Amino acid sequence: TATSADMDAEATEATDLKLLATGFIDKDGATASVVVANPNDKPMDFKLADGTGRAAKASIPAKAIQTYSWRV
Repeated sequence: TATSADMDAEATEATDLKLLATGFIDKDGATASVVVANPNDKPMDFKLADGTGRAAKASIPAKAIQTYSWRV
C-alpha cells in the first residue's frame, strides 16, 4: 500500500491557471512519485518540490498528464 507524501507542484509564474497533483511513496519507502495534470489550454512551467529541500523545474503541455518518480 502506498503512503501519502509531502510533495508540491506549483506554477513558477503568477497566473490564475492551476495544476492538479497527487503524490505517494511506494510501500518499501524507496521511491516517491508525483502525477501532475494540466487541465488548462496553455502549457505551464512549474517547480516540483519534495519537502526535503530538493526541487526541480519542469514544464507540462496543455491538457497533459505527467508522472515524476525519484529515489528518496
